[in-house]
Amino acid sequence: MAGAIEGLYSQYPDPASRPQLMALDAARYANADMAYEDALAAGAELVIGPLTKSQVAEVAARRRFPVPTIVLNQTDNAPTKMPETWTSLSLAPEDEAKQIADLAFGRACRNAIVIASGSERGIRLSDAFESRWQLHGGTVRGKLVVEAPEATNDAMGKLLGSGSSDARIRSVEQAFDVPVDARGRGRSDFECIFMLAPDPDTARTWRPLLVFHMSGNAMVFATSAINDGITDTRNRDLNEVIFAEIPAMLPPYSPDRLSRLRALGSDAVTLAQHWRQSAMTEQWFVRGKTGVLRRKENGAIERALEMATFDGGVLRRYQIP
Repeated sequence: MAGAIEGLYSQYPDPASRPQLMALDAARYANADMAYEDALAAGAELVIGPLTKSQVAEVAARRRFPVPTIVLNQTDNAPTKMPETWTSLSLAPEDEAKQIADLAFGRACRNAIVIASGSERGIRLSDAFESRWQLHGGTVRGKLVVEAPEATNDAMGKLLGSGSSDARIRSVEQAFDVPVDARGRGRSDFECIFMLAPDPDTARTWRPLLVFHMSGNAMVFATSAINDGITDTRNRDLNEVIFAEIPAMLPPYSPDRLSRLRALGSDAVTLAQHWRQSAMTEQWFVRGKTGVLRRKENGAIERALEMATFDGGVLRRYQIP
């Protein structure tokens, strides 16, 4: 709500021309479609929201939208085509997974390692990435789905090859009862790693393990989930990880934990201004705070994000060579 208000006042500075904003709390209704009906009955000429996936599904089920409707989440199993008055704007992580796949392939990576969480979001991310990666012709050399955090170290060692190498060294030491002056070596059949961590704390755990298990000079890519917008010295552990990020979280903005949602609301107002244009063009058509935006046939807004990295623990834009 705050982002939509900010966007409204920013884009309509003159009160005389500023559209009137009416707020309805969908939680006060038995379902979101009833709130939508009330908005229409009150004379709404455009509707923004609701926010949650279940509420969006309730509104989407009607399949007919008399006024431009911009919902702030996506629905599962959406039709391939929706009416031009329907737009779905969300911070879909799948957009990010596809774009880091594009970037990595463009940086000459052809063989990848994937590390993802076993959560529903983690599976969605890895599926989106692998689909795009295979489309490019890339190969996944190994994959780790982290189900038990306490076993991540051993599992990562096995995935990257250093675990079995260390085990062979230990077996030689035990057989001859003498220390062996050697260090295990990791596998060398990949050029990049996709670290699809669900949050910054997990990413700060996984990244040092990658270094420990000798991932070498392999490029490491991630999504915006590794960045919560908070300045933290622990972000040094994420140095050189390349990740997709929305413009509102990057310099010169000073982001916080709510910046993404505010950016989402602000872009909804931007789309409200350009909804007909978005329905008529297949090109990237407007630069918003959540990325450069384009509407697909099913009404979903696809976002082109920017790339970022940490340098000395400090967030900065990543300059693509």
